[in-house]
Amino acid sequence: MMISYLRIGFQVFLLNTCFLLNAQVGINTQNPQATLDVNGTARVTVLPVESTSNITVTGLTGGEQLNLTELGANIIFVNNEAVIRPVSRTTGQIDLGIITPDATNGNTRSIHVLDPQLGEGEANDLATFVTCVNYAGANYEIGGIKGGTEGRRLTLFFSDSSKNVSLMLESTTVPDASQRITFPVSKPFFGISGTGSIELVYDADAGADGAGRWLVLKVQG
Repeated sequence: MMISYLRIGFQVFLLNTCFLLNAQVGINTQNPQATLDVNGTARVTVLPVESTSNITVTGLTGGEQLNLTELGANIIFVNNEAVIRPVSRTTGQIDLGIITPDATNGNTRSIHVLDPQLGEGEANDLATFVTCVNYAGANYEIGGIKGGTEGRRLTLFFSDSSKNVSLMLESTTVPDASQRITFPVSKPFFGISGTGSIELVYDADAGADGAGRWLVLKVQG
């Protein structure tokens, strides 16, 4: 019986024998510096294609070693395609009528932090234009908005012509400062009287504390 040997780098392996060996393998190098050290190009002819939002990519460190690379909150995968958030592939909707207010004062209901479902896989993750509906029974005050990521744009359209909606600026009722709303001009709130919209963008470094804020860009209504 012929016994075959494979010599790679300084390591010698006995083929057709099952055993565990902790070693470094070098290809085109006599001095491997990693578990697998390839001095040259590499080729893979077949890679599986999967549709998932849980995808990581590889990159090279300064020492030319492969490592996992974080994509960041603004890059997401849709059907195996990398896209930059925000993208406006659809319009969204928020049903204010099913949200339990944090406080009620007469005909005004307060929502300390509005959740417009902007997170990955949620109802409005790819929407930049979101219509608020079903709030004919009351006026609303909104103190903060959940789901901000760097550069994320959001236009909230208020559809009821008979009710008013106010966005409170730097509201202390919002415990997480990164969910607060602000504007360069000192003002306690921005209001929509009847039908109208408020356009915002998220700045991850905004605020005196640097925690991030939703910045008001435009108010119509």
